[in-house]
Amino acid sequence: MKKISKVVLLSVTALFISLFPIIQIVVSSELFRIKTTALISQKLPGEVQIKSISFGFIDGLLINGFIWHHGDSSSIKIDKLLLDIHWLDLASGSLTIKEMLIDGSRIDLKQTDINNISSKINKAEPTTTISNEKKPAEEPATTNESTPSFPLKVDIRAIKLAKINVDFSPSTSQKIQLHNFNFDTAIKLNEEGVDIRSIIRIDNFAFNDADKKISTPISMLINLKSDLAAQQVNLGQSNLK
Repeated sequence: MKKISKVVLLSVTALFISLFPIIQIVVSSELFRIKTTALISQKLPGEVQIKSISFGFIDGLLINGFIWHHGDSSSIKIDKLLLDIHWLDLASGSLTIKEMLIDGSRIDLKQTDINNISSKINKAEPTTTISNEKKPAEEPATTNESTPSFPLKVDIRAIKLAKINVDFSPSTSQKIQLHNFNFDTAIKLNEEGVDIRSIIRIDNFAFNDADKKISTPISMLINLKSDLAAQQVNLGQSNLK
């Protein structure tokens, strides 16, 4: 079974690499940018703009100048989104993400707009009918107490949020602000368990309402490990400043 899986992975990887020049041309084309913008606009109420999309074997998928705004009150502006994958590692059964990056963002949201958007999205989704017909009883699934196996080893070397500024209004009298929010984490997933290491830094966290005001910097270091065989989760280190 393992040999068959390796053959399939090698075949898929070889096919993907052979088609990569075509995929690169399609994804980096102006037509793809227009189609992607239109698709997101259909799913997300409001106006969406994307300045450019590029895709390369070395540079990964890069989106520049993503802008969404809903009326005059809520908007999201992102300078750069990057997804960089080590494609050749797929042949050995590993998914290696070198970097997932959101760089330079301005997020302005109001709770009333979020409620309106959620309502529109729910109305747009097709409703499912529930049948009254009784289905035959299914046999209980057999449980396997052994350690679960994963088809791929996952190594996410860096998930980064850099220079994020957030202005959120839960109500007319309350406001939450994050100035220069930075987040950096690395994740490893295999048959033995999960290892997560994260660093969070906010230059200034502010909460304002009619009665109280809070303003403070936040710095946090988290080291989380889980052992799938022993079914244990260990919080190795957690510092909050």
